[in-house]
Amino acid sequence: MSEPHTSAPVALTSLAHGAGCGCKLPAAALLPIVRGLPAVDEPRLLVGSNTAD
Repeated sequence: MSEPHTSAPVALTSLAHGAGCGCKLPAAALLPIVRGLPAVDEPRLLVGSNTAD
């Protein structure tokens, strides 16, 4: 059996070009991804994907 592949940890902050609202993906970029997800009927959910918020 081969040894598992290990690599150095990656800081998640190295994958972002900045911080805050300027780094959010636009709704148009997320729509193709979330469009196929099932609707969630959960009373504790404050904002769902149906509002694109």
